[in-house]
Amino acid sequence: MRRTILVLAAAYALAAVLATPAAPTSAPTPHRERVAERSAPHLAVPPAPDLTRCGGWQAEACEPILDAYARRVGARLTAARGTAPRLPATARAEAVTGECPPRAYPGAVCGHVEVPLDRNDLGRGTISIAFELYVHSDPGPATSAILYNPGGPGGGTIPDRSSAFYLFGPLLADHDLLLIDDRGRGYSALIDCPSLQHAVGTIPEQLEECAGILGEDVDRYGTGDVAMDTDAVRDALGYELIDYYGVSYGGADINAYATRFPEHIRSLVLDAPWGDTIARREEAISASLYVKSTLDVIRIICERSPTCSAELDDPAGDFGSLVEHVRADPVSGRATSSDGSRISVTIDPKFVNEYLMYPWGVFTQNREIAAAAVALERGDPVPLLRLGAEGYYPLCCEEPPDEPPRPPIHWSMGSYVATYCADTEWEWDWASPIDERIAEHAARIGAQPAELFTPFTGAEATDSTFVGPAYCIYWPDPTGSSPIAPPNAVYPNVPTLVIGGDLDNVVPLQVAEWMAALFPDSHYVEIAGAGHGAAFWSSCALDLVQGFVATLELGDTSCADTPEFSIPAVGEFPRVAGDATPARPFGSGRNEVGKSERRVAAVAAAAVRDALARAELAFGGPGEVRSRGLRGGRVRFRFTGADGLDWIIRLDRVRFAEDVRLDGVIRWIGPTVRASLRVSGAGTAGGHLWIRMHHFPEGRWARITGELGGRAVRLRVPQA
Repeated sequence: MRRTILVLAAAYALAAVLATPAAPTSAPTPHRERVAERSAPHLAVPPAPDLTRCGGWQAEACEPILDAYARRVGARLTAARGTAPRLPATARAEAVTGECPPRAYPGAVCGHVEVPLDRNDLGRGTISIAFELYVHSDPGPATSAILYNPGGPGGGTIPDRSSAFYLFGPLLADHDLLLIDDRGRGYSALIDCPSLQHAVGTIPEQLEECAGILGEDVDRYGTGDVAMDTDAVRDALGYELIDYYGVSYGGADINAYATRFPEHIRSLVLDAPWGDTIARREEAISASLYVKSTLDVIRIICERSPTCSAELDDPAGDFGSLVEHVRADPVSGRATSSDGSRISVTIDPKFVNEYLMYPWGVFTQNREIAAAAVALERGDPVPLLRLGAEGYYPLCCEEPPDEPPRPPIHWSMGSYVATYCADTEWEWDWASPIDERIAEHAARIGAQPAELFTPFTGAEATDSTFVGPAYCIYWPDPTGSSPIAPPNAVYPNVPTLVIGGDLDNVVPLQVAEWMAALFPDSHYVEIAGAGHGAAFWSSCALDLVQGFVATLELGDTSCADTPEFSIPAVGEFPRVAGDATPARPFGSGRNEVGKSERRVAAVAAAAVRDALARAELAFGGPGEVRSRGLRGGRVRFRFTGADGLDWIIRLDRVRFAEDVRLDGVIRWIGPTVRASLRVSGAGTAGGHLWIRMHHFPEGRWARITGELGGRAVRLRVPQA
């Protein structure tokens, strides 16, 4: 459920349940081809899949795509090695082997290492830290063990094995791949707090139950202890050197490890990293950066879109106007969520901050919210209410599940709270009662310059589970926890690559830059057009990461300057066809329709793009989802073919504008989107249109042909 990917947890990790892709949705880029060539001839690895359609690393929809790819790589690794899976010859008795989890790939060696629960009090016993190991295929010892950490805090590393294969499959000829679940997550003494995990009861009640489950161990899940656990596993398996990749809150894990065990590091890669910076120490800074980076993402997406940039001069300003509008007059109504159900929402500044700033799907909220704000100012709340319904997930007050749920090995909300609340420095005294903490927090935030949080107030910007105090203010005192970096930490002079996407508002680029500055031998690369977890959005970033780990050198980074795909941002939501920007005639063919029907054609093309955007949100692998059009009618999404990547969308009396009705079918099979639509309604003479577009490639036009009112149509609109 969507609560799994929320909060700062969702924010700083969203590592949830990725598993694996199938065929790319577009032709392989030169970078993907070069990545495939990097592996040894006897370990030829297929090109990494394109995750654009399913929404990148953070989206559950990418799981079957990632998993299919990783299983192919794993099978080739096993065949190339030609021997039974085994621990390294250097492993010691502390590494205890056991049965692998059900979804482990062939060739895995699994086990655990016992570590002290509390290193300051060995009498409190031990916990088991689980590992899953994939041994290299070449003869001789491994160059290193590559460690992958998906962050969170709360995400299981072992359940996210497919992402690690996506990143490092081509390097497994001479590197081992070692997956270690952090304490409290995955298969390592998992923290399972049912009410918190499933939003049962109020947030204070959820936290009280979870703290009761942990008892006196509430302060034993800091990232410093995680680093010491990681080194215990490394030592038990006998690896002298590791290459450590961390994405999102995985950057904090790298901070903790690098400042304690620098002698065992061969290289570090931090992708969209959170860690031991001013943002961790100052909640106001963290909240401010989230707001600022969201405004940047909205602006950049619109500037790069011919459709949006032609209509909106100041999309970030439009977003600010929206916040002011719903502060003065909250917007309430019913709308359709991503699964097709109808729900009621009330949109005020807290709702905007909690639900409408996170980049669901392929940046759906970010690419539509400015146009929805303009529509609202014109008296049309429908687009905004739909975004609200699509972004909403419950935070509290749910009923207990009817049946006992499975353990949250992919994402533990209890682990998120136990680690994040301990690692972060908050604006209250932990010794204070809850009421006093709330007052201290409000006073500290209220003392900050108001412009720090524009267009929100300080109270609005920090009143979000994404930023964290909504949970942590109710948490028991965790100050006995081991910090991310020890006091007076020295960051090692080891080869370090830090990357971040310019469309990442989950961990803003400013934080990635601060992280790079900590490491003396670091390279910082900003990836244009990439979201959170740049290596999962950009084949250029993936190539740079793999090349850096393989050679300890940074190759040509010029590819990072150009986005690899376009985001079809929305410039307007016309209430009627007469409000739409007309489509343009093109080519030598004869266009016979005038401006009014050219507006109708533009509405039809916008409806196709809108249906694709809704499909991105609804997609979860093969299957079918029934939903509704923006202003009426019914939509049926069918996801067929390998991993559900052939999309057939049927429109039945769909109205994107009130006076134009569309019936027909949209097919996205391979790189091309084709739509065949019957057009009717009070705003048009009616007819039949055929629309062809490429949904993500840069610099293309959507072509519209057919007839309206018996007159030939030959038009085009920007496809993005």
